[in-house]
Amino acid sequence: MSIPTTDAVILNQIEYSNTSLIVTLFTEKFGLLSGLAKGARRQKSPFLGSFDRLNHNEITFYRHTRSTLHTISESKIKNSFLGLRESQDRMYAAHYIADIVRGMTREEEPHPELFNLLVNTLRELEQADDVPRVLFQFEIKFLSEVGFRPELESCVICWQKPQGQRIYFCANEGGIACELCAAQMPAQVTLTSKGALASLIALQKRRLSEGRTVRLSPLVISDIKRLIRPYVVAKMEREPKTMKFV
Repeated sequence: MSIPTTDAVILNQIEYSNTSLIVTLFTEKFGLLSGLAKGARRQKSPFLGSFDRLNHNEITFYRHTRSTLHTISESKIKNSFLGLRESQDRMYAAHYIADIVRGMTREEEPHPELFNLLVNTLRELEQADDVPRVLFQFEIKFLSEVGFRPELESCVICWQKPQGQRIYFCANEGGIACELCAAQMPAQVTLTSKGALASLIALQKRRLSEGRTVRLSPLVISDIKRLIRPYVVAKMEREPKTMKFV
């Protein structure tokens, strides 16, 4: 049995017995983990408040080889992202982010780049006035990291750059479709806009801090939602409970 230490973001917690918690974590070194925090609900527990959802902690745990539920021995808060709690929109966005990370990553599969994206997004979101922009940038970068990067520049059917005025997105095929190809599968495509695609491409290519220069009109925000949210649902194979709030 090893006793590693790693940074982690708390994605969820559920009560276990009268005094303990089972905590879902996304860790820097080990990816998605489940941990048992014994006595965490006691009033004088050293864990008290440590496992609030979305905290960024340093944890030490006993890693079991015969179980995917490990035992957390220490937890130190590094950042509780208090700014998220100052805005309902920020909190809903942060909980949605936690839900898709939990729903679209595998147990104990290390992904340090994704961990850094998660922490940096929560840090960016903490002060953001343009919550949709931060959320869209996370979604498009997250999808790329987990192997579901959508094709946004060429038609996924004929692989030509769309020339017509209308551009469509097909969640099942994982990218945009030109007018001619979309006409062959009208029930599978959603009309989108060149502004939405250009904005998503810019957000995909830029760093989070550089994304602040991308300004999104209400119409473009609506178009991006209609494009990217069905795609997340298709790849996650269910709708996150928090999606209706963002």
